[in-house]
Amino acid sequence: VRVIDYAVCTHLDNDHHEGLREVIQHKSSTVRRLLVPHEGHNKDKFDLLKQACQRPGVPYSIPAVDDLLIDDAPCRLEVIHVGTPTLRDDNTASIACLLRMNSFTYYTAGDLPCGLEDSLTLPDHVCAFKVGHHGAETSTSEDFVTRITPTAAFISAGRHAHGHIRRHNGARAHG
Repeated sequence: VRVIDYAVCTHLDNDHHEGLREVIQHKSSTVRRLLVPHEGHNKDKFDLLKQACQRPGVPYSIPAVDDLLIDDAPCRLEVIHVGTPTLRDDNTASIACLLRMNSFTYYTAGDLPCGLEDSLTLPDHVCAFKVGHHGAETSTSEDFVTRITPTAAFISAGRHAHGHIRRHNGARAHG
């Protein structure tokens, strides 16, 4: 990939922004714009991301709800949530997007907590989505999944200190 029109940093937790610095500064590719969440208590992390944008001259901005990132029929990518961080939780600032391509829909929202995810206006059927907060019990409630009737769900997981993925009853999921 030589040109990235939009890179989206959903929020400022390390696992959602650190790789973006390398992408932005990669010599054989161009990022045209970086979308960032509202600055939270992780100001030092945000400063590192802003510094990474300086040398290659990548502009960054906070998107607004209803911003269209792609509006090229039949493809449409829109921002459906831009929150604000709480004192202890940058997850509430997660940027959420909805992609529509003909009859296909895809939803993603970083680590947006259940209460905020449940309040989003989404179609009755979302073909596929990224499970919130790596499958942690704080995001993507059973009611939410029932409401959007997905065909597929993806969980971003790996080795880390948080212990995700966990089932809603607190038991560790395997796989």
